[in-house]
Amino acid sequence: AAEPAAMAPVSRSEGGMGGRLALRASIGYGVYDAERESTGFEDTAKSPTYGLGTTFAMNFTPMFGAFADVGIDYSEVKDGVNPFWAGTGNGNFVRTDLTTTVGARLISVLQPFVGYRRAWQDASTPFDQDVWSERGTYAGLGVGPFPIGRPLRRSFSGAYNWSKVHNPPIFGGGFFDYNGASAKLRLGLANSPHALELRYQRFDADGPGTPDTTESYTYLVYVFTLNVLKM
Repeated sequence: AAEPAAMAPVSRSEGGMGGRLALRASIGYGVYDAERESTGFEDTAKSPTYGLGTTFAMNFTPMFGAFADVGIDYSEVKDGVNPFWAGTGNGNFVRTDLTTTVGARLISVLQPFVGYRRAWQDASTPFDQDVWSERGTYAGLGVGPFPIGRPLRRSFSGAYNWSKVHNPPIFGGGFFDYNGASAKLRLGLANSPHALELRYQRFDADGPGTPDTTESYTYLVYVFTLNVLKM
């Protein structure tokens, strides 16, 4: 997803002032959906996803902090869902997303952020682009975490993505706008490395000279986060 996968800086209830460096790993499963208005094509497929990342967060005061995040997410789209991807053979493909994000924590529970995303879609190889590549920026807002009883913490985030597809061989090269939106609901255990996230991401190309394509990804993801350095 084109937004930080890790939590924003620790809140007052999670460690007060100071900083931390955290590493995370994630695994999830979901559904990919593709539509192409010009041909009437529409289909869905199963899609496992995996991720790694790191976050450095610093609380300057009990009410204000900042963070930086780098993440890699790798997803497989199966079932031959996408026969209009020329060059992918059976219609399966893999997607790799690299995101870099910086943001702030305001009044403990608001986290505005901006970032840059680079993505690759290929028949089978991570960081390759037989299908196409995407580049762009995003901006969004995280809210939370809020307690649910004693053990649980809930948070939300959403972002808008300004992206371009570069040199897609399946559409004869060139580039086109491929903007979209992403959202995430996170449910975690207080003082625990374990969390579940429901993630949604959608991209649309529906202007002149585009392939009239819409893609969306919906995942349920388990995230394990380990604090490796505290300041």
